[in-house]
Amino acid sequence: MIEPSRAHHSRFRRSTVLAMVLIAGCGGTTPTTTTAAVTTSPPTTVAESTTTVTTAIPETTTTTMESVTIGILFLQIVEDPGPGDVDISYPHLVHPDSAIANRVNAQIDSAIRDLIEDFQEGVAADTTSETASTLVVQAAPELLNDAVISVSGITSDFYAGSDTGSTGRLGWVFALDTGAQLSAGDLFIGGDLERLAESAREHLIADVLGSESLLIAPDGLLPDAANFDAVWLTSTGVGVGFDQFQVAAADVGNPAVLIPFGELRDVINAVGILEPLESGSTLPEGP
Repeated sequence: MIEPSRAHHSRFRRSTVLAMVLIAGCGGTTPTTTTAAVTTSPPTTVAESTTTVTTAIPETTTTTMESVTIGILFLQIVEDPGPGDVDISYPHLVHPDSAIANRVNAQIDSAIRDLIEDFQEGVAADTTSETASTLVVQAAPELLNDAVISVSGITSDFYAGSDTGSTGRLGWVFALDTGAQLSAGDLFIGGDLERLAESAREHLIADVLGSESLLIAPDGLLPDAANFDAVWLTSTGVGVGFDQFQVAAADVGNPAVLIPFGELRDVINAVGILEPLESGSTLPEGP
């Protein structure tokens, strides 16, 4: 889960932020791409380029556009070549209520900073190498409407000195009435994750592993918050991601499953952010 936002402690030598806006109307209309004027703070224009160079993750991002209710601003951070290379793509929320947008974006920024800082601490402890260590993060929205934004992502790090690396999963859900992040427990009645864990196990074996014998770390599926910190919503179900080694051998990577709402309908908390899905008959219809 994303930790509360904190002040910047960036150690970037230089990072490039690329921006593009995807607009999604309320009520599930099809997203369209539109042109927007994007500014970041503090900006420095690069000659003959559309990119903006900053010294850290942008503190604020403002967007100017017409007839837009809710949208996504895609940002990319690319660090200069050298030890600890970073390549990260992640979304920012564009919302009519700037307080909501700022709260959501601050939490996303905080999570991205934490990933970078943890990686750079690993690089500092790693044996020096002529080959650069790398961190790659790709995160994108899975669901966006007037009630919720849900994001999933994949992380991959490689430490050149020790020739080791790993991959992981990200999953974030934000309620757009408050901008608060919701945990997996918030999505289920009484915070009970038993059914989610059971369904995730069934889908993992049937859809990913192909055999229960390949589930070599069943404790990674126990119904506790630590095992289900990468959970997201789509228009048809609940996505669950697992880090490399969490449930299976390294060659399985970082598996993910999608559990249809119908399998969870008697335990899911079908109020609040899930109301638009229920009213659209996605929730009651079943798998």
